[in-house]
Amino acid sequence: MPYGGPRASETYGLGGDYSALPEHSAIFPVNTGKGLRKLRNPLEGSAMSSVARVTEISAVSEISFEDAVKTGVARASETLRGLQSAWIKEQEVELSPDGKITGYKVNMMVTFVLE
Repeated sequence: MPYGGPRASETYGLGGDYSALPEHSAIFPVNTGKGLRKLRNPLEGSAMSSVARVTEISAVSEISFEDAVKTGVARASETLRGLQSAWIKEQEVELSPDGKITGYKVNMMVTFVLE
């Protein structure tokens, strides 16, 4: 039994006879948290809930990479509304001429939802 529950044909009462469905019909079991209980056509009643944009920003900190990320996200939140996530694309250290670390730089992709 899939997912530890009854077979789809038993749960939905279809008995394996799909001849009554239109040719283009797509049915899928939906997990309701109590096992697979419903059928849903993903093309029916669907609406786009949001559109997001991704922008790349860089931030530098003298303390750590983590502080650079916090600084970059804090600055982005001053300008951008609807921040959803940040993905760290690159990390690099800035060095002085004598080889000491002077800064921690991150390049990150920030995702925000468009209004």
